[in-house]
Amino acid sequence: MLTDTLLLITLRWQLAWNSFRGRSLIRRILIIAFFGWVGAAMMGGSAMAGLGAGSLLRFFPALQLESLIPGLILTAIALMLFVNSFGVALGSLFLSSDLERLMTAPVDRRAVFISKILDGTASYYALTLALATPALVMYGIGLRYGPAYYVLTLIALLGTPLLPAGLGSLAVMLVARFAPARRVREFMGLVAAVFGIGCSVISNLNRWWARPGTVSRLDLGAFLEQARQFADLPIPSFVAGKGLAAAGVGNIGLALIDLHNFPTEIFWGLFGGLMGGLIAVIPLSHLKLSEGWTSRGIMPRLPERPRLALEEAVPHFIDGLAVFRDVRLGSRAVALSFAIWLLEVGMFALFGKAFGVTLSMPAWMLIMVAANFISAVPISPSNIGAYEVAIAELVKALGVDAGTAAGFAIAAHLFNILSITAAGATAMWALGLTFDDVFSFGKKAEVAERAPTPLPGSG
Repeated sequence: MLTDTLLLITLRWQLAWNSFRGRSLIRRILIIAFFGWVGAAMMGGSAMAGLGAGSLLRFFPALQLESLIPGLILTAIALMLFVNSFGVALGSLFLSSDLERLMTAPVDRRAVFISKILDGTASYYALTLALATPALVMYGIGLRYGPAYYVLTLIALLGTPLLPAGLGSLAVMLVARFAPARRVREFMGLVAAVFGIGCSVISNLNRWWARPGTVSRLDLGAFLEQARQFADLPIPSFVAGKGLAAAGVGNIGLALIDLHNFPTEIFWGLFGGLMGGLIAVIPLSHLKLSEGWTSRGIMPRLPERPRLALEEAVPHFIDGLAVFRDVRLGSRAVALSFAIWLLEVGMFALFGKAFGVTLSMPAWMLIMVAANFISAVPISPSNIGAYEVAIAELVKALGVDAGTAAGFAIAAHLFNILSITAAGATAMWALGLTFDDVFSFGKKAEVAERAPTPLPGSG
C-alpha cells in the first residue's frame, strides 16, 4: 500500500509539473511572480507582527502575555488549516472527476484514498511556512529567547498541520453522510461570503466606535486577566504556546509541565519511569510461561495467599501485553491510549469551566491520572465516596476552595458513571443482549434451585 501511495502522489506531482511546463514562458513568469509576491507579502506581514508583539512584551513585561501569543499564532493557523483541509478533502474525495478511474487502476484502493487526502499536505505546510514561521521566529527574536525556543518551534510547526488536516478529513466523512457534497460546498461558500461581509462591516464601523461615549471605558486590567486565561485552555495549540514561552527563557522542564511550584526533577523522574515502562513491556510481552513455572524459583517459598494470587495474575498480565508483540498493533494501542487520555483531560477541563475552575493543562492531566488511579482500586461499588474524596482533595490542593472542589468531583464522577452506563446499554442493544445475558441473575437462581440429577443405577 505504501508503494502505491507514493506512486500516486509522485504521478500527481509529475502531472502538475508537466502542466506548468506546458504553459507559455510569459504565463510561467507571471505565475511565479504572483505567488512570489503573495508569499513575500504574507511572510513580511507575519514577521512584522511577530517582531512587534515580541518587542512590545519585552518593553512592557508587566503585561505577562508571553505564553499567550505563540498559542494564538498556532491556533489561528490551525483553524485556517482546518477550513482549508475540509475544502481540499471535500473536493478530492467527493467532487473529483478522476476518482472512479483511479479505483479501477491496478493499485490498492486504500492508497487511492490516502493519496487523495494527502493532496493538500504541501499547501498546508506552505501556509504554515508563510504565516506561522516568520511570526514565531521574529517573536522569539523580539523577546531575546534562547536556542531551545527555536528548536521546539520547529517541532511545533512540523506537527501543527497534522491535527487540523486529519480533523478536516474526518469532518468531511461525517458531513457527507448527512448532506450532498455539492450542497456542502455551496454552504461553505455562503459562510465564507458572510464572514467576509462581517469583517468588512466591523472594519468600517471603527470610526463610530471611536466616538466619545459610544463604548464604555475599557478596563485594561480585567481585559488582560481575561486574555491570560486563554493560555490555560486545554487546547493543544495553547499548550504548545506555553511550552515555547517556557523554553525561550531556558526552563525546559516547564516547557512540558507548568504546575505551580512543581519540582522539575520529579517530572523528569516520572517521565523517565513512563518511558522505561513503555520500553519494558516489549520484552515482557514475549515471555512464555513454561510448564511447572510455579514450582521453581522464588514461587515455592512464598506464603500460600500471595503465591496463589501470583499464579492467577501473572498469566493474565502477560496475556494483556500480547498486543505489544506486534509493533504496528502496539503503536496503535499506545496512540489510542493517549488519545483517550487527552479526551478525559478535556472532559475534566470542561467540567472545571462549568464550575469556574481555571487550571493549567498539566493540572488537568494530573487530575485525570488521579481519577484513573483511584478507579483502578475498587474500594466500593463504582468507587463512590473514595473517588469524590480523592479528586476533591487534589483539586483543593491545586488552589480551589473546598466547596467548589467537592461539587466538581461529584459532578465529574456522576457524568463518568452515566456515560459508561449509557455506552454499556448501547452496546447491549447493538448486540441484542438482555440483562439476563449480561448479569445472569435469573440463570444463577435457576441453577441454584435445580435439584441434582441422580447417577444411573444409584438407588
